[in-house]
Amino acid sequence: MPSRAILSSPPPPPPFSDHHHIPRPSFLLKSRILFLSLTISATAVIIFTILCFLYHLSRSFLHHYHYFRSRRRARTIPFDDSPLAAAKLRRFTYSDLKLATNDFHDSSVIGRGGSATVFRAIARDGKLYAVKRLDSAALTLNSEREFQNELHILGGLKSPFLVTLLGYCVEKKHRLLVYEYMPNKSLQEWLFGEGNLGMEVLTWERRFSVIADVARALEFLHTGCDPPVIHGDVKPSNVLLDFDLRAKISDFGLSRLFSRELSSTTTSMRGTLCYVAPEYSGGEKSDIYSFGVLILVIVSGRRPLHVLASPMKLEKANLVSWCRQLAQSGGLDNVLELVDERLKGEYDKEQASLCINLALLCLQKMPELRPDIGDIVRILRGEMEVPPLPFEFSPSPPPPSKLFHKSRRKQRANGDNNTSTE
Repeated sequence: MPSRAILSSPPPPPPFSDHHHIPRPSFLLKSRILFLSLTISATAVIIFTILCFLYHLSRSFLHHYHYFRSRRRARTIPFDDSPLAAAKLRRFTYSDLKLATNDFHDSSVIGRGGSATVFRAIARDGKLYAVKRLDSAALTLNSEREFQNELHILGGLKSPFLVTLLGYCVEKKHRLLVYEYMPNKSLQEWLFGEGNLGMEVLTWERRFSVIADVARALEFLHTGCDPPVIHGDVKPSNVLLDFDLRAKISDFGLSRLFSRELSSTTTSMRGTLCYVAPEYSGGEKSDIYSFGVLILVIVSGRRPLHVLASPMKLEKANLVSWCRQLAQSGGLDNVLELVDERLKGEYDKEQASLCINLALLCLQKMPELRPDIGDIVRILRGEMEVPPLPFEFSPSPPPPSKLFHKSRRKQRANGDNNTSTE
């Protein structure tokens, strides 16, 4: 019996039932699944919220950008054809100017600037024009403002001492201005031989005539316009010469209509280094200072700042400082050392001395001490005596005979009985 019990097979398993219990996932696994689901949902909500925020922010930014850009452009000089039409300015097409300049070929280039190139253009009727094209690749808000500034200011000015603006072109990014053609180019090329080394030396008569013409141009801008126009960049490259070598002022990109209220608060530098007045005010007296530098440049045939190779001549590197030293040392002969050596002594000493003294008056540091442009014109005409040399330029003690230059009219009236101040 015992052996039979041992050899017997185990009892069969219970039958399978649908109600058999399957173990459920653990609590830890359920927590992980719940955490993962919540994390994914929260991340999706956050990303969606960020995208919505960035979308609305970008739309708001673009809206404000275009709004303020249009306001700023409109606040400077808007493109309004009505004043241009009143000034009888012609609106050229880009294709016409492209044809007139031979597709803006290098052979048509007559001048280059920092952001513009000037071309010689031949119209279909055979007339010659000068076309200034702004570099469209470097078109900035400042260059756009200068373009519109010159277009609207110079377009309304008519004077024999200003280069005449005939028309313009505005197409997409193309900005061009069309002027009367000045065959003898700029004063800078005549004084410094730029562009044509074969140009003859300007005679003293021509130099004195250029000084008088520029003075007349500034007189028109300061006293003949209402409100006065401040050129802002008087220098040799902006003085062009016509067929008869008469001078005319050009380039009104930095010009502005003068306002007494704004002049006292203007502190940013406008213009070209060495020609800009120390106060940066931008008023009429700033143009007078630049004119004083221009006079010395014309008389001497030198740049206002010229680095020389010889250390013994470093005192001559700064033209204004050199003139001050000569004036303070006393003696007419010392001041006349400024005169261009290329003239070989063929110049009017009285006129040269008058021009140098007049330049020193214009170069005074205090703007209110500089002469008005009307007085400058009268002095150049011989209708007014030259005031005493400024104290800052005078020798100490100043010889009385060196302080005044009698007008040419009075000297002619007195004849030979008049004693020379030289």
